[in-house]
Amino acid sequence: MDSKYQGMRLLLVEDDLNFSNFLKDELSQIGLEVFPVYRGQEALRKAAKESFDLVLLDLKLPDVDDTNLLQILTGLREIHPELPVIVLTGEGKIKRAVEAIKQGAYDFLEKPVSLNSLMIPLRNALDLVELRRQRNLLQDQIKAQFRIIGVSPAIKNVIRRLMKCAPTQSQVLIIGPTGAGKELVARAVHQASLRSHQKYLKINCAAIPRELIESELFGHRKGSFTGAIKDQSGKFAQADGGTIFLDEIGDLDPSAQAKLLRVLEDGEISPIGSDQPYKVDVRMISATNKDLQAMVSQGTFREDLYYRLSTVKIEIPPLKERPEDIPILAAEFLRRCQEDNGLAAKEFSAEAVIALTLSDWPGNVRQLKSIIEYICIFSESAVISGDDVNLALQQNQGAKYADDFPSLRDATQDFQRKVIIARLAKNEWNVAQTADELGINRTHFYKKLEDLRIEKP
Repeated sequence: MDSKYQGMRLLLVEDDLNFSNFLKDELSQIGLEVFPVYRGQEALRKAAKESFDLVLLDLKLPDVDDTNLLQILTGLREIHPELPVIVLTGEGKIKRAVEAIKQGAYDFLEKPVSLNSLMIPLRNALDLVELRRQRNLLQDQIKAQFRIIGVSPAIKNVIRRLMKCAPTQSQVLIIGPTGAGKELVARAVHQASLRSHQKYLKINCAAIPRELIESELFGHRKGSFTGAIKDQSGKFAQADGGTIFLDEIGDLDPSAQAKLLRVLEDGEISPIGSDQPYKVDVRMISATNKDLQAMVSQGTFREDLYYRLSTVKIEIPPLKERPEDIPILAAEFLRRCQEDNGLAAKEFSAEAVIALTLSDWPGNVRQLKSIIEYICIFSESAVISGDDVNLALQQNQGAKYADDFPSLRDATQDFQRKVIIARLAKNEWNVAQTADELGINRTHFYKKLEDLRIEKP
C-alpha cells in the first residue's frame, strides 16, 4: 500500500460494474478510499454532500444524453471548482475529450484503458491535490501569524482601513512608533490583496548603507561600480507582480527618492550602469516612525514622493494609548509561546493582567511579546502572578535605557546585575537555588557575583 495517498477520497463515476469493481480493488491498494456510483445525477448529489480529492468520470452514462455528454463534468466543476476530474471517453470521442479539457477536466483517457496508463495522470492529479492542501495550510498559518489582534477603536479603525484599501492597487503609507506592528499591517494588506499569491519582499531602508541602497532596490550591471562583478537584479525586479514593503522609508537618500518616484510615476526601473529602463508591476507599501511632513518642510524628503506614497495612510497608535488590547495580545502571545516551545499551559492572574495593562510599554507590541515569552519560559507556576510580571518588567528595563551606557559591555553587565539581583531577592538570596534556576554552574555563578559586585544586603 502506498501510504502517500492513504485516506484520500476518489469518486468513481462508471456504469460498467465489472470495470468499476476492478478499479476499486486496484486503487484501494495505493491507499485510496474509492466511492463508486453508476449514474451521473447520483455523482452530483454525492459530490454536493461529501468532499472528494479526485473524480474519475466516464462521460457516457445511462442518464446522460449523447448530445450533452459534458453536463456531469460541468455540474461537478460548479460544485467544486478546484476538484480534479479525469475523464474517460469511448473510442472515437476525442473531440468530446478536448471539449472536456476546455471545460476544466484535469486529463482524459480513451477507453478501453489499462491500469498502467490510468495511474500516471491519477498520481499526478493526487500530487497536485496534496500540493494545494499544503499551500492552503501554509496560507492559513501565514494568516494566523499575521492576524491583527485587538478590540480598541483605534485598532478596529486600522483593520477597517487596511481591508478597504487591500483589494486596490493604491500605495499605502503606514505610520507608527517602533514596535507598534507596522510590518504586521503591511503583511496583512498583502495577504488581503489580489497579489496575495505573488511575492512579498521587505526592505529595511535604514539597515542598508546609502551607497548600496539603489543597487539593492533597482539592481546593477556588471562593472557599474567597484565590486559589481556580475549583473544583479534588484528587489523591484524580484517582486514583479507582487508587493514590496519599504520599512523606514524616511531614511532614503535624495538620489534613491528620485528613482523611487520614477517607479511610482512610470512603473519603470533603471539598474545602475544601464540606460535601458524596463517596466515592473509592483505594489508599494511603505512605513516610517518619522514625521515625513516635517521632513518635507525641512527639505529632506521629496514632497512629490510623499504624496505618491501616501495615497492611503494607516496610523498605528502606541500600545499605551489602547490599553484594552493589552490583555488580548498578552493571552495570544502566551498561547503561541506555549505551542511553539511545547510548554505546559499557563494563565494570567487578575493581578498579572492589571500589571501588564498599567505598564507604559515604550517598546510597544514588540516589547510586550518579548516580556510574555520571558514570563512563559521562566514562570514556575501554572498561574502567572503580578510579581512575575513586575520582575520581567524590571529585567527588561535594561533595553529601554541602553543608550545611557558608554559601551555594550556596561549595558550587558547592568542588565545581568538586575536579572540576578531580582532572582536572588525572589529566592531570599538562596545562591544555589538561583544558580540552578538561571542554568549557571554554581562555581561560575559565584564568580559572576564577584565580578558584578553583588553582595547580600
